Amino acid sequence: MVSAIRSDYTIPKGLGPRALKKLGRFRDPVKRFVEHANAIGWLERAGRPEPWDAKVIRVWDLEEAKRADERFAPVNEAVWTSLGDIGKALGRFEIMEAAESYWIAEFAPAPTEPSYVEEILPAQIESDLVGALREIILHDAVPVRFFRHAIDWYAKGHWRCAIDPTGRPIVF
Repeated sequence: MVSAIRSDYTIPKGLGPRALKKLGRFRDPVKRFVEHANAIGWLERAGRPEPWDAKVIRVWDLEEAKRADERFAPVNEAVWTSLGDIGKALGRFEIMEAAESYWIAEFAPAPTEPSYVEEILPAQIESDLVGALREIILHDAVPVRFFRHAIDWYAKGHWRCAIDPTGRPIVF
């Protein structure tokens, strides 16, 4: 569950409002994104057939999904690092950190996720959420939707665990 990734430290009192103040013009987009993330039913439809199955590469087994994610990790890391470098070059890294702080303070989805969400959440969902926040802060300069695309899949109740070399999502 989501609380499991946040139980190892205490959220400082007032962190959400302090982070919002630092966000400046990015305040409203970040707030909307966190509200959207709080409404996601994490992986609630994973492993279920969908009408769009033919348009993606479907993974029906959690272990297979994890292996696909591991193989795709260098791509995730490259995009993550690039967003950080761009944020620093544009002088927005502190704003990106404020967005992450706000997310930490405000993230509280309903605890209705399947039991295996806890296996994936600490590593992948958290990374995808923070990556999406970075994209929001940089969107006017670098309109990348790599991590936000992953969040779109979570909103559908699935996990985009990778993208194949032809650009097709690999979805659990």
